[in-house]
Amino acid sequence: MPTLNEKLVQARSRAVLEQTPVSKVVKAALDSVLTKLEVALKAPSQKNKPLSEDQVLDVVAATSKEYQKSITAFTEALTAAATSEAKQACHAKIDAIKAEQTVLAEYLPTQMTEAEVRTNIAAILTELNITKPAEAGKAVGVFSKRYPKQADGKVVLAQAQALLSTEVK
Repeated sequence: MPTLNEKLVQARSRAVLEQTPVSKVVKAALDSVLTKLEVALKAPSQKNKPLSEDQVLDVVAATSKEYQKSITAFTEALTAAATSEAKQACHAKIDAIKAEQTVLAEYLPTQMTEAEVRTNIAAILTELNITKPAEAGKAVGVFSKRYPKQADGKVVLAQAQALLSTEVK
């Protein structure tokens, strides 16, 4: 079974060969990730060892998160745009980034809904007998190990704090 890195390289190769509008989006998204993987490989801490599956997944997840931040920034720029040309440019950039983010999502674990996060973090809070909002970070750490890359840490923390603050009242 091919590694995640091999899957990314193979998908990029297919995209280069196809030369369709969709394949151009795929190539752009995968170029971004593969470039970051090359940089990670050259890190002194790697000592010429190949990246682990978790490290590759971390790079894909971080790139997807960067795309989300860019979408947010362009959405804010869209509301501030004064001309129709500027608005069109923002819409085009948002659409392009969303398309690339969709490509990366294929290589990431399925993301939990907020309801699933709430259910799972509630179970962890009970399991660890955590009752104070200040201890929510412990539960988030357990959640992250149990469900790697399946939810944004900020969402998990917010759900944990919300559950703990309702129990305190």
